[in-house]
Amino acid sequence: ILIEVNEIMIITCLARRYSSSIRSANETRRAFINFFESEGHVHVPSSNVIPPATDKSLVFTNAGMNQFKDAIAGVESTNKWPSKVVTHQKCIRAGGKHNDLDNIGNDLHHLSFFEMMGNWGFNNAYGKKNACELAWTFLTEIIGIPKSRLYVTYFAGNPEWGIAADIETRDIWRSLGLDSSRILPFVDENFWEMGPTGSCGPCTEIHYDRVEGRSNVPHLVNSKQDDSVVELWNVVFTNSMRHEDGSVSQLNAMHVDTGLGLERLVSVVQGVNSNFDTDLFRPIIESIEKTAKPGVRYGGSRGRRGTRAVVMPPSAWSRIMYALRASL
Repeated sequence: ILIEVNEIMIITCLARRYSSSIRSANETRRAFINFFESEGHVHVPSSNVIPPATDKSLVFTNAGMNQFKDAIAGVESTNKWPSKVVTHQKCIRAGGKHNDLDNIGNDLHHLSFFEMMGNWGFNNAYGKKNACELAWTFLTEIIGIPKSRLYVTYFAGNPEWGIAADIETRDIWRSLGLDSSRILPFVDENFWEMGPTGSCGPCTEIHYDRVEGRSNVPHLVNSKQDDSVVELWNVVFTNSMRHEDGSVSQLNAMHVDTGLGLERLVSVVQGVNSNFDTDLFRPIIESIEKTAKPGVRYGGSRGRRGTRAVVMPPSAWSRIMYALRASL
């Protein structure tokens, strides 16, 4: 367990695994795919991290929805894809609307290269209730995360956009047994947009409290000062299109688009406090340490040198590790 004595909060009691059978990153990824295949989804492999030359809007593939966005926008037929899909997409976020570079090293869960697992339901293939039930079942029954460690959020509505609060989703979570104190409304955080223009819609997120044994901490969900409650899964109900003039119009059908960060989930499965302490990164870190000059090691400090001896800052380690993982 990493402890920074001069951090605002010391995080302890984290080393706990929730599943007796799912341990490694590969097992976690496979469990996700198997679960959704058992629920009638077809596995679609990851597309290239370099978008097609015809797509001028992206430098890198930055979300699982990129290969499906033309179908959602109506540019191509959704019949190109099965009605229900499960994916695990390699993503790079290093610019544009979804840019995580500035967050690297300042917390323990943001990455510029990562794998986004997701499930899809095109053209009303299933609704909000089914989408929430699938996500909840996978996390609490397949992975075995205690419900007492989870919070959910929903779209609070925005009168300026002419979009009402997503009360339907709030009530779905209530029907699944969550206490109202764990169902929280947000505006910007719960309206997902591909970019300045393009498909968009309200979303509901599932957040995990890394600290065991404490009472409700809803004030830490989406906190800018404390990252001990981390977002795991974003379930987007893509039902609208944002236009160049800023207006939002409704699509003819709703598409369910979800994103679950593999690295974040693996850190939960393996009972560690950082993506970098999982089996996705530790072997790479250890190999770098073995080949580096004596005394160079990764200490887990974030944002600055803490009380531990860290010769290379987290951002430097990150660049090396991402390059190695992206090449695998």
